[in-house]
Amino acid sequence: WVDIIGNLVHDVGNYGSGCRWLHGIYMSTYGTIKNNVVYRSGFAGIVMGHDCSYIHVANNTIVQNGTGIHINGNGFYHSTTMLADHIHVHNNICVDNIECGIRTGGNPGPNNTFNNNVLFNNGVGTGNYGNISVRNYASNTGNFVGDPLFVNKAGRNYHLTAGSPARNRGLSLYAPPLDYDKVVRGSSIDCGAYEFV
Repeated sequence: WVDIIGNLVHDVGNYGSGCRWLHGIYMSTYGTIKNNVVYRSGFAGIVMGHDCSYIHVANNTIVQNGTGIHINGNGFYHSTTMLADHIHVHNNICVDNIECGIRTGGNPGPNNTFNNNVLFNNGVGTGNYGNISVRNYASNTGNFVGDPLFVNKAGRNYHLTAGSPARNRGLSLYAPPLDYDKVVRGSSIDCGAYEFV
C-alpha cells in the first residue's frame, strides 16, 4: 500500500512539449493519492498505469499540465487481478490542463468512480478530450464544470475564495481529515487540496 499525500509537485519536464513520459505523480500499485498540489508537468499531473488498482484519488488540485488525472488501462500488467480497477477519483480540482481534466485510456475495469470533481478549461490543446472523458465506470456523478475561483491562479495560490463552487461540494468518502495546510476538513468537504478557512 503506497500513500502519496500532501506534496507540492511542479515543473516536471517541459510543460506544453507534448512529451507523454513525464508526470507529476505516478502510481502503478494500490494506495492513496490525496491533498497534493500539482502543476506544469510535461504530461499527466497524476497518472495511474500498469498494475494500478484499489486507489483513492481525492482532494488534489491539478493545474496546467499536459492532462490532469489519467488512468491507463492499456495493459503491461504483472498481475492478473489488478487491472486499472477500483480507482476512486473524488473531490479533485482540475484546471487548465491541455488535453483533458480527467480521462481513462485503454480498457479500465468496471468498478472505477469519478464523483464530485470540479473541472474548468481543460482540453484546450491538441488531442482535446475536454473536461472529463472516462469509460467503463461504476459511477460518474456530481462533477461540476466551472471556474473554482482560486485566490490567485497566476500567482499559484490555489486556495479557494468565499464564492468558489468547490466549497462544500466534496464527498466525505475517501476525503482526508486534514487538508494540505493541516486544516481540519470537518463535515462540509471542499474540493481540492485546500479547505476554505
